[in-house]
Amino acid sequence: MLQLIWAFINVGAFLFFIITALRAIKLVSEKYGLAATLILIIGGIGIMSSRNGSSSTHSTTSNNTRFPYVYMDRSFVKDQYFTRTKMKDNWISKIEVMALMGKYKDNDSLVAVEAKSMLQGFSAGYNWEPHYVEITPVQGTGQFRYFVNGTEKWSLLGFNFYSESRNYEGVFLPVKAE
Repeated sequence: MLQLIWAFINVGAFLFFIITALRAIKLVSEKYGLAATLILIIGGIGIMSSRNGSSSTHSTTSNNTRFPYVYMDRSFVKDQYFTRTKMKDNWISKIEVMALMGKYKDNDSLVAVEAKSMLQGFSAGYNWEPHYVEITPVQGTGQFRYFVNGTEKWSLLGFNFYSESRNYEGVFLPVKAE
């Protein structure tokens, strides 16, 4: 529910910003002319694009959030199993952990090959950045335990407002991929 309210606040703030920016452009064009208006528009677009570019570069180099966590080479496994488990679910989005499992070619034991965590759904002003995904077997049950560490970020108009470290853990049973 809080995430839905936060999304409405973000959409409202964005619309207010757009309306205010259009009014400011109109005032600048009336008072200072076309050249000043073009400089204002180009400068605003330049500032917004440079801020977005630097933050995306920083996030991909500081942690591995966009790529799966690879545990072993796929050439060492034969049968593949895929699991998708919800860690957090609310009205507008969900956070999931996905794991690709496989059997060793030599001894048929099931091991994790790749795993990742991601946010799906409507996420205005809310972001999930996973930092660590661990998959371990639960002895004698055929199940696996997952542990995911990441950061939930709440932002308003692109500026980080609040962030909180979160840990999720649970168990899943791998399902054979077809």
